[in-house]
Amino acid sequence: MAAEAVDLLEQIHVDNVREDGIIEARVPLHFIYREDVPVNEAHVDKLEHSINQEAAAGIITGQLQRILLGLVPDFPKFPIPIMDGFHRTEAQVRRKTPEVLAGIRPNCTWEMVYDHRIFASSTNESVQFARIVDWAEWIWKQTEWAERDISLIQIASV
Repeated sequence: MAAEAVDLLEQIHVDNVREDGIIEARVPLHFIYREDVPVNEAHVDKLEHSINQEAAAGIITGQLQRILLGLVPDFPKFPIPIMDGFHRTEAQVRRKTPEVLAGIRPNCTWEMVYDHRIFASSTNESVQFARIVDWAEWIWKQTEWAERDISLIQIASV
């Protein structure tokens, strides 16, 4: 693992490492790279309310389910959830919660991150199209064809 990835793991509280290699941890929100990701604000509102109720009942973070992050070598933060937890993360940001419960998939590549994001978006109708377009454009820019001044929009319209 790259030095940045090891340093990042040393700065969080690891609860467990599962047999499948997923690291269960409590991750401070400032270690999560939160680029602009489309979310359904009404859904974030509902989750924030639900998380507040759970927190009042004694669940420290209020989360009942972990978000899933990727650990990308040579990147100083965890990319916003790679598969699950965009809305929960935003709800926790609104609540000013210092940390979130997360599962961390080590040794991710950016391609893996975006592949998982596109797959996860296909099941969330309220933000599906916006997320898939954003991430498909990012993936396109990583290909050799993008250097030939051919846009994803041009290819999609053929």
